[in-house]
Amino acid sequence: MEEKGKVHKIEARLHMVRYAQTEGISGLEDRRKGPKNIPHKTPKEEEEMIIAVKKKVPCYGAKKLKEAFGLRASVGAVGRILRKRGLIRKPKKNITCLR
Repeated sequence: MEEKGKVHKIEARLHMVRYAQTEGISGLEDRRKGPKNIPHKTPKEEEEMIIAVKKKVPCYGAKKLKEAFGLRASVGAVGRILRKRGLIRKPKKNITCLR
């Protein structure tokens, strides 16, 4: 685990190259590590439609919502959107008494 203030030698070399060759002082700043855009991400309009449909029929899960309403997103994407928004309840555990 890295401690605060320590920099790995590969990262230090990268910063030195960026500083010396191209960017100057701005080359020493950390950069964002994630992608700038995600081209295959579900569009906002479709996410809102999934949420609206789920609120109309709260007992349906991702698979039934996709089949019943003809949603374009995959079952996994529908499920992920519903989980992210907190619209899926965990199933009740079936506790049986062992005697």
